[in-house]
Amino acid sequence: MLVFVQRNCLTVKKYIDGPLGHYVINVTSAAKLCSKALCKKNGRCVRKSLDSGAYLHLNPRSFNIRLNQGIRGPRFHVSGHLNNHDILDMKHKFTCQCYQGWTGIYCEIPQITQPVPSQPRDSVLGELLLLLSLHFSCLSVIMFLGLCLIIKCLIL
Repeated sequence: MLVFVQRNCLTVKKYIDGPLGHYVINVTSAAKLCSKALCKKNGRCVRKSLDSGAYLHLNPRSFNIRLNQGIRGPRFHVSGHLNNHDILDMKHKFTCQCYQGWTGIYCEIPQITQPVPSQPRDSVLGELLLLLSLHFSCLSVIMFLGLCLIIKCLIL
């Protein structure tokens, strides 16, 4: 039984160190590069059309993925760089989905949050209106305002 478990474990390791690991490194590297090139690192690349069949992969003519034979460091090493054709291809097939706090076609604009306007609280009446609007229905507030107008008219 132990030999069977060891053999299965080695088979899985070989697959991870081989095609699966190569594919994962390819896709994650392509996603990082697309985010950097298209979205200014402020967003992630998503397909322009969900049914397009476009995938984020490194161009094999521009990149090389090698297995690191050493016992230390990452198992794979990626070398190469995006060229203009690669970037244009990404722009054609993908668009940016901006991270929180960023906007724009390429997530290049910081999103400015609008401050919430504060309510004027200069008078006791303002405080009372605020309290009523928080705790009673709209009808109660309208009735209170009507009563205030009547009192104000009687005083003047």
